[in-house]
Amino acid sequence: MNIINWKDSLRKKVQPCQSKTRFNLSYVPISHFAKQYFCEQQLDYEYSVGKETSEKEIEGTFIHEEVFSAEEVDLEQIIDSIANSRFYACTFPLYFEINEILFCGTPDGIIYSKGKPIFLIEFKTTSGNPYSLYKNQTIQAEAYAFALENMGFDCNNLCIVIISINKLTSMLYGKECINIGHW
Repeated sequence: MNIINWKDSLRKKVQPCQSKTRFNLSYVPISHFAKQYFCEQQLDYEYSVGKETSEKEIEGTFIHEEVFSAEEVDLEQIIDSIANSRFYACTFPLYFEINEILFCGTPDGIIYSKGKPIFLIEFKTTSGNPYSLYKNQTIQAEAYAFALENMGFDCNNLCIVIISINKLTSMLYGKECINIGHW
């Protein structure tokens, strides 16, 4: 069995897909992998025709940036902080490979304690009911957890947290409208 060291996984330069993927992607974004559960035809259309960013997506991006603003730090500083801090929150690209197809993505946040991820945080904005999660949202978070484990992290005590917020409510009232669900 090949034991993977998470520190080496972070330092490794990820190589693009060796096999041919549809639309000649160098990797498959984890968010797009999960999006197939919502609407595979819409995803196919975006790749073949192109995609315009909607007003809802712009609002969601703005809210994400407000909630998860962070400073950029050196990779070695991240590795040292993950390994030695009692609690450390950060985010960085995660990846895994299946049948020579590379899947990559960046979760909204991960909280570590002494080298182990304890919370994987995904922040979802919706114009609908924030108390309902869609299958693609949970699959995306689970794929990030799978990537963490495949990169060599000990995920035995990992808790996935999906925070769902109504966009309009957040714009009007701020953070008190956030619904936090975890398992």
